[in-house]
Amino acid sequence: MGYLGKSMQAITESFGRTLEIVKRPRKWFRVPSGIQDINSYLRERGIDTSDGFKILPRRWVVERTFAWINRYRRLSKDYEYCHYTSETFLFVAMTRTMLST
Repeated sequence: MGYLGKSMQAITESFGRTLEIVKRPRKWFRVPSGIQDINSYLRERGIDTSDGFKILPRRWVVERTFAWINRYRRLSKDYEYCHYTSETFLFVAMTRTMLST
């Protein structure tokens, strides 16, 4: 989450920057039992009901993962001749990263 109080507005006004807080989309919704058209009910409440792929502004997750991978010298450039070897070293690097946290 993020803080959306008065001091946040003061910081935004004094520095001239805007901050967007991205919230994870909800998976479950409570709908009253008497509703016939669920999609229109959710759209009235401002909930996006379109199906399919949606891009979320969480680019930092991907950038952080690439930064973790680039810490390993062998993965910083494409040195391997066979793509299977590169894939194996990616698995080793990410396994080591997950085990170290």
